[in-house]
Amino acid sequence: MDDVSVFEMPPDLADVPVTDFAKVVKAESYSDEDRAAVGALRDAIDERPQNTFLARVEAQIAAEKATPRAEEGVNQALHRQALRLWWYFAQGLDAGGARRFDEAVRCFRRAAYGFARLGSQEPLEDSAFLAEYNEAALLGQQQKFQEAQERFTKLFSIVDASSRMGTEQREMLVGLEFEILMQQAVQEGRRGNPVHAEQLLRRLAERAEGIAAGHDEQDPVYRLWAGNAGMLRAQAALASGIATVSLYNFDQVAQGESAAAEKAAQLLADVSPPNAAMTEFYAQMLGVVEELAAIMLRVFGFSFGSDQGEFQALRSRVSAARKVIPAAAGIDPIVLVQMCDQMDQWLSNLQRLTRPRKKDLGIYGGFVTCVAFCLLLFVIAVVNKAFSLGASPATIFSTCTPLALVAGFGLTGLKAWRGGHSGDATS
Repeated sequence: MDDVSVFEMPPDLADVPVTDFAKVVKAESYSDEDRAAVGALRDAIDERPQNTFLARVEAQIAAEKATPRAEEGVNQALHRQALRLWWYFAQGLDAGGARRFDEAVRCFRRAAYGFARLGSQEPLEDSAFLAEYNEAALLGQQQKFQEAQERFTKLFSIVDASSRMGTEQREMLVGLEFEILMQQAVQEGRRGNPVHAEQLLRRLAERAEGIAAGHDEQDPVYRLWAGNAGMLRAQAALASGIATVSLYNFDQVAQGESAAAEKAAQLLADVSPPNAAMTEFYAQMLGVVEELAAIMLRVFGFSFGSDQGEFQALRSRVSAARKVIPAAAGIDPIVLVQMCDQMDQWLSNLQRLTRPRKKDLGIYGGFVTCVAFCLLLFVIAVVNKAFSLGASPATIFSTCTPLALVAGFGLTGLKAWRGGHSGDATS
């Protein structure tokens, strides 16, 4: 553009929130005719045939420059000022689309200031919203996730308070929030915080469900957002399921998540095939996790139970390892603590799953087998006496009792018997 008088933002407004410009910037006084002409300028830009808004603005600028200076009046000068503001606005759109969010913020702030000076309320509101939107995107790009979330809260409140903004702006926010939360979820997963990652995904799913709720169920927009919500919930469920299985916490794996993911994939089939394929992947993997958990529960259900004291001894060793962490060197202590926590969780869950339960028939298998061998002992004693085999009662007892214990309770029973006898010998 040529050098024209424009509304340049003063330095003292650099730290003022753009949403406050309407309050702190004084609008200039113009005639009703001038304001009407400025208001019609956006329509003139939109009527241009170029593909992008920036190209249409620059075409309008070229047309204004072609106007002879001798014919310029107040409206022509005002047009040039307003066009410069729309050029800033268009530059902001172009920069944001290219992910140059810092440049986009600067452009939209300059446009917002100028529109505040012109008293053009709607362009001011749009510029302020897009400045905040790109600021949130910039914070996400810089991985300042907490600050980005605070900016999203502010943006949603702006949309709620506006009489002009609605579904389009909400969908913009949910799309950007989706991108940033996905970055944060991946980062949390890499840091070993799957629970936090799952919470982030479920929060985003709630946002998507809120968008879907505003549309009819036959509307493609509804299928898109409801399906995306299901995809996010499936992703969260898969992350949670894998983490739960890795801790041997099989009885706490949620069932039915794979079926819900299948329904979400069906919703997305026509409106977003890539997301439908991703959701189908989650559905299949969730099915594996659910079936694996069920199989492992059956396996543990058929076991006779392990020596619970052995688990306690192992957990004591984990506790001993934890105590020496402050004196250890070479590895981040947080990593070592997390390792101890995970190992302790594994042992706790295995101990819980292998603990005898009254409803398990297998629990009584040892007793039944032991009693059967005791009856065998009685039979042998009777046979020994009837046929005068000459075996002493002590020989019969010392031979059959260990066999009964091993058959009924395994080597653990034999160890207990031998321990009791050694104790007697000591006493």
